[in-house]
Amino acid sequence: MRVTTIILFFCLIPLGLSAQVYKIGYNHTISFDVGKATISYVLETDAQRSLYYMTGRKLDIKERDRMEVVNHDNKPFVSKNYSNKSMVSNQPIFSNMEIVEEKLPAQRWTIMDERKEIASFSCRKATTVFKGRNYTAWYSEEFSALGGPWKFDGLPGMILEVRSDDGKLEIIATKVEKLDGQVKDVFYNRKNVLSWSEYAKKFRETIDRKLRDMRADADDDVEYDMSVNMIEDIYEKE
Repeated sequence: MRVTTIILFFCLIPLGLSAQVYKIGYNHTISFDVGKATISYVLETDAQRSLYYMTGRKLDIKERDRMEVVNHDNKPFVSKNYSNKSMVSNQPIFSNMEIVEEKLPAQRWTIMDERKEIASFSCRKATTVFKGRNYTAWYSEEFSALGGPWKFDGLPGMILEVRSDDGKLEIIATKVEKLDGQVKDVFYNRKNVLSWSEYAKKFRETIDRKLRDMRADADDDVEYDMSVNMIEDIYEKE
């Protein structure tokens, strides 16, 4: 079987030329030990930028009292700017959301010869490792724009499906449309923007503080621990 390894690259269009805008609907499913959340997302993208944003969700949690469900007004999003190779997203710390800015992830992909059809598009298989998990993706070259859902990017086509090997994350395209106009803008207060390192440190410190508080209030014969259901490994070194 022939495989090819590539590193993230960016396709820009000359200034003054219009790019086709695509609107792709995805089912974005995150599985936990106590159940799963299936979230509807939309990716609007052209050759220069993209916005991945939530439109609805369905929770299937077996024991709601074992999980703190994020409840906030700012819906999750990931905004990518291919011109300056940056990415902005809002990330949870328990019930709070933080705005995080990162460089577009340099995912190293291994491309396979296997193919299948997704949403009427011919797709090719690729694999990668990203922030603590192994992933398999399927991408189509039948688009004039490159990119993908959430933080996935860097393949020579549009990513229409991604699954983690451990079953924690599954993102599948359900509908593809062509739009007139431009990709939506997202607005946030730049004064409150964190880097990924700052966000991960703040997350870890919040967990440690909550554990100290619980242990301080507990009886001597009670030991508390706290598991972290995160798709990205916040303990991984950058």
